[in-house]
Amino acid sequence: MSFRRPTAIVTAIAAACVTVPRAAATPQLQSASALFESYRTGDHAAVLTNLRLIRDWAAFVRDVERRKESWSPTHGAVFLLEAAAFALPPNRAMPFAISVRLQALGEDLAVRSATSGSFLADWYHAAIALQEGRAVGFDELPSGWGQALQPFVERMLERFPSDPVARMAAARAQESRFFGWLGAGNLHARNPQPTSPWEARALPAARRLMLACSSEFENLMSLPQVGVEARVRAGFWRLMADDSEGAARLLQIAATEARVAADRWHEYLSHLFLGHARVTADDREGAAHSYRSALQAWPAADSARAPLAAVLFGSGKREEAVTVVSSMLASTAQGRDPWVWFPFGDYRFWSERLERLRAQLR
Repeated sequence: MSFRRPTAIVTAIAAACVTVPRAAATPQLQSASALFESYRTGDHAAVLTNLRLIRDWAAFVRDVERRKESWSPTHGAVFLLEAAAFALPPNRAMPFAISVRLQALGEDLAVRSATSGSFLADWYHAAIALQEGRAVGFDELPSGWGQALQPFVERMLERFPSDPVARMAAARAQESRFFGWLGAGNLHARNPQPTSPWEARALPAARRLMLACSSEFENLMSLPQVGVEARVRAGFWRLMADDSEGAARLLQIAATEARVAADRWHEYLSHLFLGHARVTADDREGAAHSYRSALQAWPAADSARAPLAAVLFGSGKREEAVTVVSSMLASTAQGRDPWVWFPFGDYRFWSERLERLRAQLR
């Protein structure tokens, strides 16, 4: 279960989440305050085009720090959040440290804004999506990825302790410690036998932590808005901890809840992980049924087509397996595969949440 991502899929993620602004004629580099004023008047595309000209981001941050006190807090908070997004693909135009600093300056303005708590909550939701997207586009997810999210989410929870989006993000920040292991193919149910003395010692502890991670999500399963995702992630981590029976129980319920809610994203993931659980239990027929159910929810996803082909081939149904593989090779669809996006949490909502903030500035 690898987290390596083909270039085409990474490109699709970038295209879905980041709107590339139209090029401006003979743009000239402007000061932070000039850019802010253009942003305040609604010329977002021109501002983003001008940001592309910046090469000395440290100087830009210093300029922001000097001038932001004179800005409208609400407009400034959104402007700086959108500028911080230049650390995301396809731009990758600034170092992560600069992006984090711009986000922090935007948070300061958002907290000091005189608007309703709704704006501040919406700003935090968008910032969570941005922060979880900073790992998109790398071949492997580094161990410890997502640690920076934890203190940020904790600050939001101090202001909105019952916010389901923040509580879910806090649980995802905890799970992020394991994604580096998964990317390396180590210490999870798909590779349960230790291959070194270190793994022999680490594997039991890792499984205990993964079960604790599952429990974190299980505590959120009754929350509105995030309950289905919480159940899916709880089931996933039980699967990774080699508790395929416990995972299957959670995932079967999640699949039903997602179908009732018309949530095809999590319906797909529920059936995909349920298929993996049934493979672990050596139930090839059940696994094939789960993978087919996943593809009914999300037809062009290779993350279900590939294991379906493998299960069919292993069951002696070679012609069916060849048909599935041929459909993969012939497919020109480059839509989002929910499994590829799974480690990045709310990043898939970045554009939607940013637009909601922009609408509040009009």
